[in-house]
Amino acid sequence: MTEADETWFQVVRVDFEGTADTLGAFHQWYDEVHIPAMTAAPGIRSCSRFVDVNSPSALLAIWEIDHPSAYEHPAAVAGAGWGQFAPNVAGCTVTYTKQVGTVRRFGTAAAS
Repeated sequence: MTEADETWFQVVRVDFEGTADTLGAFHQWYDEVHIPAMTAAPGIRSCSRFVDVNSPSALLAIWEIDHPSAYEHPAAVAGAGWGQFAPNVAGCTVTYTKQVGTVRRFGTAAAS
């Protein structure tokens, strides 16, 4: 895999504090405001979001990006942050990873 073919991911883990209504509003804001604002920046491809089934306030977002430098674009800078929900973010960790192999599904024949 060449550097031009690399796929990077930004993994964001958030601990959210607030009522169920506030958490619902956060999810709506994230989907309708934050993701569109961030993906307007070149190099930020997509976002998949997850919630811990044992702790609904433990949230995970995995952003597919061309390179971490995509977050330096003015559109990404403008869209970054937690908006009105900043007081509800009790903890946040961000890591960057890059894909090192192809996805293989076990029990299926490899594509030829």
